[in-house]
Amino acid sequence: MKDDVIETALQRFTACVDHESDNREQWLDDLEFSEGDQWPEKVKDDRERDNRPCLTLNRIPAFIRQIVNDIRQIRPAIKVRPVDSEADPETAEVLNGMIRAIEQDSSAESAYDWAAEYAVRMGVGYWRISTEYETETTMDQVIRIERIRNPFSVYIDATAERQDASDMTYAFVIQRMTRDEFDEKYPNAESTWSPGIDDSYDDWWFGEDHVRVAEYWEVKEEKFTLYQVADPVTGEAMMTDEKPPEGVEIIADRESMKRTVIQRIITGNEVLEENEWPGKYIPIVRCLGREIDVQGRPYIYGLVRDLQDPQRQYNYFRSASTERIALYSKAPYIGPKGAFKNPKWRQ
Repeated sequence: MKDDVIETALQRFTACVDHESDNREQWLDDLEFSEGDQWPEKVKDDRERDNRPCLTLNRIPAFIRQIVNDIRQIRPAIKVRPVDSEADPETAEVLNGMIRAIEQDSSAESAYDWAAEYAVRMGVGYWRISTEYETETTMDQVIRIERIRNPFSVYIDATAERQDASDMTYAFVIQRMTRDEFDEKYPNAESTWSPGIDDSYDDWWFGEDHVRVAEYWEVKEEKFTLYQVADPVTGEAMMTDEKPPEGVEIIADRESMKRTVIQRIITGNEVLEENEWPGKYIPIVRCLGREIDVQGRPYIYGLVRDLQDPQRQYNYFRSASTERIALYSKAPYIGPKGAFKNPKWRQ
């Protein structure tokens, strides 16, 4: 059974990598460009070899800060509103208070801002929802909203179409651990590759000095029949997923789906842990920049993509002007004594 889970997980991971490979390559280029890596390697090497100036006057962070600061000032907030005659405004207000407490205790604003900045820089960022025990001596759990520091560690279902990716059916969050860290945390786990499962990423999962561990999320859907029945006493409509006994009036029925979210901690070889998540969505939220669909293939990018050529042009012009000023002679005109007595030379 575990081999089947691992085989399915590896196939899905390969599908994620294939689907996002082009976007990820450009995301990395955008991210490095925004941090000042703005000269093509060949041009930079040629200019440095000739001792010519190769200046980087990075103007992009100013534009990024402007947008991110605007997001901080008008940050969207979660608001629970009663929407029908059955809803209770007081209950909605209690839920609003609980959500505000979760956000405050989690420093959720920093998680939102972190994801937004990556969406601006390269096109995508993530945050997540998790649970943890309130203290070391209790069984009570609390909800936390946390940033995902490295968005490149997240791989999501290629079929997810919603902007927040809430419709994804599987996802991976990858962590790279040293062998000492891995052996200490999982002393009974295999730390070498098992041949015969999949050799596509053997060096990637198990290197000489590292082991990659994946948090593998999966949504399982199970069909069931939902019944609307009349209460035998009051006659009011009720919902049930169990087939009503004889004599109970069935008003309507339909096929529905029950979602169960499973979290597994895996390596390329085996399942290390397995837990059921108390919710119907994978608790990873995607924050998108710009997404354009070209003949079924999505292109995701942020602010930096369209600023690369203007920034390169600016760097080149400033380098050229600096080079000209540096090489400009302090005495550009030479002539015999008395040749410059004409007043026009003063200009």
